[in-house]
Amino acid sequence: MFIEIEGVSKQFLHDKIPILALQNINLSVEKGEFICFLGPSGCGKTTLLNMMAGYDKPTTGEIRISGSIVNAPSLKRVTVFQGYDLLPWRTARKNIELGLESLKLSKSERKTVVSEYLDMVGLTDFANHFPYEMSGGMRQRVSIARALATNPEVIFMDEPFSALDLITRLSIQKSILNLWRENKKTIVFVSHIIEEAILLANRIVIFSPYPGRIVRIIDVPPNAKKGDNMPEYKKIKDEIHHVCEISL
Repeated sequence: MFIEIEGVSKQFLHDKIPILALQNINLSVEKGEFICFLGPSGCGKTTLLNMMAGYDKPTTGEIRISGSIVNAPSLKRVTVFQGYDLLPWRTARKNIELGLESLKLSKSERKTVVSEYLDMVGLTDFANHFPYEMSGGMRQRVSIARALATNPEVIFMDEPFSALDLITRLSIQKSILNLWRENKKTIVFVSHIIEEAILLANRIVIFSPYPGRIVRIIDVPPNAKKGDNMPEYKKIKDEIHHVCEISL
């Protein structure tokens, strides 16, 4: 198994009082899967994602990727956060190029890759704009392009479309889905939107409210992704609603 999460719990201290954020999480992810964490705010979805990416460590249990315990971030794994996290002194092009600089690509190779991903997120005309010259949604698209451009093994995404308008959101969702289908990247995606989870993921992991526990893992059949006029879509959506209602 590519990613293995065994007996993971996470406890924080608040005013010296222990707060259990996640409780006994067990999950296996195969290489090339698109997994979506779905659940209410505060259920520990982002906490688990950060531990999988190496930005935090479990209180108990362990997380392994390719057989190795995750202790720190890796160039083979990238994370797209809700915030934009761009360098204000670099243009859109230069921000996307940042990750490529560590891969020792030639200048012409970097230019080709950056142009490809600028086009993918619809920002070719803004390549030389600085973050302060772009809207929040545009800055988030630069952040997404920067993560994808490095061709990582694993892509962690924490509600990355929350700042985008609906039309752009749908466009980027389609691009991410096409990227996954063509390259079979392993993607772990955090969302609280049921429709988005059905559209993107091949498995949906549903979390209970605090403390976060996995209450159901649902396989998404291909026909469900064709839209709400498909019976498979309605069946999955109804099942998710039912699981969420009984776990409250």
